[in-house]
Amino acid sequence: MDASADIAAHVEDIIAGRFETIDFPWLGVSNITQALLPGTLTLVCGAGGATKSFMLLQAMMHWHEQGVRCALYSLEEDRTHALKRATAMRAGVGDFTKTKWVAEHPDEARRITREHAEFEGSFGRVIQDAPDKLTTLPQIAAWIETQAQRGCRIIAVDPVTLAQPDGKQWEADLRFVVAVKTTARQFDCSIILVTHPAKNSKGFGLDDLSGGASYARFSQTVLFMEAVEKPQIVTVETPAGRMVEKANRILHVRKSRNAPGTGLSVALRFDGATLRTSELGVILRE
Repeated sequence: MDASADIAAHVEDIIAGRFETIDFPWLGVSNITQALLPGTLTLVCGAGGATKSFMLLQAMMHWHEQGVRCALYSLEEDRTHALKRATAMRAGVGDFTKTKWVAEHPDEARRITREHAEFEGSFGRVIQDAPDKLTTLPQIAAWIETQAQRGCRIIAVDPVTLAQPDGKQWEADLRFVVAVKTTARQFDCSIILVTHPAKNSKGFGLDDLSGGASYARFSQTVLFMEAVEKPQIVTVETPAGRMVEKANRILHVRKSRNAPGTGLSVALRFDGATLRTSELGVILRE
């Protein structure tokens, strides 16, 4: 069989829905990246306080509720911490994450817990945590492969920068990236790695990622989350046309192999009251 048979089979898989991208909860991000096609690796980078973990958690909740099988490895905090955030986001009450608020509003806190108990039970099974022990890159790669074997379509690690390398950093990073990309291709899943900027980095380019160059080189999509110090007035393209909006987060698309999004940015608004991120539109170039 020649190569044309492979293309024909691939086209039939797309038509039958066996090969399709999974959308983010944000239309513009989805359209300009198509990041979550089967067999792909996506990096989400941002400095501390950029709310990238909130954004990932919101996306994971969305996919879970849409019936997409997903798995999240939380290296920074435990499952209870992640679930408390998720419940606060689902209830639209950011204060639910604050110990003092819960103590001062016991009836409302209990009501929120009761109303979202079923969700907490199901979403809790999506989350794996490792806050009390060092986790190595090979262990993370093995965990990702196990989740892929279980049939998970989207597998995320937050943040991969907390994993310990086995040997020299750049060699360990290369082995890790090759391993997880192999898993993504073999099992037709999408892998998301949350990372941080390199030390002393102030930009949003591929060279500003923490870790070895293999992360930027072998990933299909690289997204940089920027927390805007003062809300920024931007002109954006939306489904309703051009609009002027005030953004407090900017998502920079620094690599987009599956769609023409490289170099574009998406205006976002993070709401501290609900801990949710909404999309304002793709920023128009001047």
